[in-house]
Amino acid sequence: MLNISSSQQHHKPNYAGTLNQNIMHMKRDMSNNDNVEQMLSNHLAKINQRLSDFESRILTQFYELEKKIDKQDERICDIEHLIYDACMPSILLTNDVAFQSTRHHPTKQELTKYINFIQKAVDNRERSKKRATRLLSSTSNFLPQNDNEQV
Repeated sequence: MLNISSSQQHHKPNYAGTLNQNIMHMKRDMSNNDNVEQMLSNHLAKINQRLSDFESRILTQFYELEKKIDKQDERICDIEHLIYDACMPSILLTNDVAFQSTRHHPTKQELTKYINFIQKAVDNRERSKKRATRLLSSTSNFLPQNDNEQV
């Protein structure tokens, strides 16, 4: 008969215990992985929220800036209209009267230069207006039209 000593009996491999330990390690690793994934997911959500908040703030600032620019543009247009529609014609009439009432040749030459300068500015403004009108009418051909507007 085989006589197995007690020390040899202790060295029998315990497959069930080893399997249980491996399963526990795997569960712990999976739990750690789940925790890491959860942490990453939380950080990603926070980052996305911060980016969304930042985008919102930037868009609001751009919108406010556009409003300010539009307001300044309106003021500039109003001033230009005042200058070109009221001041320039008055200056031309005043210079015309001064030109006809003076007999001093150098003064007439200076007034002629000034009248030509003012008239050139007025003419350039009129050309710019016509160009802008033509540009607007030519680009309106490219804009989408409603079926109701087509003939």
